[in-house]
Amino acid sequence: MSQNQNPNTQSHLNPTTQSGTQLSTHPSTQSLKILGFDIGVASIGWAFVEGGELKDCGVRIFTKAENPKDGSSLALPRREARGARRRLARRKGRLNALKGLICKEFGLNRSDYLANAGELPKAYATSKETKSPYQLRAESLNRKLSADEFARVILHIAKHRGYGNKHAKESSDDDSGKVKKAISENAKIMSEKGYTTAGQYLYGEFYQKERNEQEIQARVETLKAHYKSNKVKPENQNKNKLERQSPNQFNNIRNKSENYARCLAQSELQKS
Repeated sequence: MSQNQNPNTQSHLNPTTQSGTQLSTHPSTQSLKILGFDIGVASIGWAFVEGGELKDCGVRIFTKAENPKDGSSLALPRREARGARRRLARRKGRLNALKGLICKEFGLNRSDYLANAGELPKAYATSKETKSPYQLRAESLNRKLSADEFARVILHIAKHRGYGNKHAKESSDDDSGKVKKAISENAKIMSEKGYTTAGQYLYGEFYQKERNEQEIQARVETLKAHYKSNKVKPENQNKNKLERQSPNQFNNIRNKSENYARCLAQSELQKS
């Protein structure tokens, strides 16, 4: 061992293993040189064997790579970002594959459904006459949709596939509990009001439904509290949202932020 060895490095010479068994002296091992490592989260152990004899070994101890505040890994932000990139890439690939299949089956132009240089795909262009996918999903129960309309409905469902956590029964997490409660409540309403599909339910209950004054004022107060707690300067506040207190705002169909009120099970979407 070098005389300039780091004080954090521990070394000991011992020609036997921990169990006290002599290292192999088989002829085939006489000329072998082996350098082994045992890599841990806060240390790296090493050993050098030559000719069946342990020549040297030791361990290098270092500070654990974790956030001192909460003990989380320093690699956590990179891992989460990597996971988000992979999730988005898989979602994009899944939708593009579905677009290709739909266009092939119904004779549609695939290029109309693919974005080009950041531009909105031609098939997604809207006008005053364009119907919402929710409206089309409700109307499909009583009339046959055109190929373009059917493609919009299928792609819309593919983007919002519902909640299908197979481990939900074993989960004790608060969010999972809220989701399961919302799914149960929505299923009950669908049954009581005779809705046949999830699309019909969402269209009938939430699409183009105006918020009442209490709901709008509550949202304004929540926004004011957010600005106050985060010390947002007046010039950076959304005055339009703060001043829109007349009952001309519509309810959101999809969940926003941590709201789970519109959660539906995948089994319900399969009926759409």
